[in-house]
Amino acid sequence: MNKLRQILLIGLLTLPLSICPVSTAKKHSKLTKSKVKETKKVKLLSEWELTIQAITAVESNNDDTALSSSSSAAGRFQQLECYVEDCNRILGKKKYSLADRHNPVKAREMFDIIQAHYNPERDCRKAILLHRGKNSKAYLKAVLFKLYELKAKNIKEYNSCK
Repeated sequence: MNKLRQILLIGLLTLPLSICPVSTAKKHSKLTKSKVKETKKVKLLSEWELTIQAITAVESNNDDTALSSSSSAAGRFQQLECYVEDCNRILGKKKYSLADRHNPVKAREMFDIIQAHYNPERDCRKAILLHRGKNSKAYLKAVLFKLYELKAKNIKEYNSCK
């Protein structure tokens, strides 16, 4: 009788594992999730997008709350009051306010409006100088250097995910 109990007990203990391996399923789902993270797709960004990232990195280190101590520039793009006014003038209506310079989406929209109006061919060097508002060799050099760094980083990330 004891032998029969042992066989039944062992059978009952192993039965649920063979029917529904809960621990294995959990491990499998964890492995699947981590594989998804490992194989995330990295796309090569266009030179235009990288230029915009370089501009915001140099201007404010991508800080949406940034305020210039020497002018009225604000936000990640360090847009001046006249920048906002020019966007509204181009649109023919008052769509943007000074507070929108701190909103990353609206600040990018304003950047795109200015660039589309004055730089429709999307020339990256022209975009840098146009954004600065004056011909500054030091600023151009800083943004181009940052652009080079971002390109190298983007290529490295892209190649590591192949």
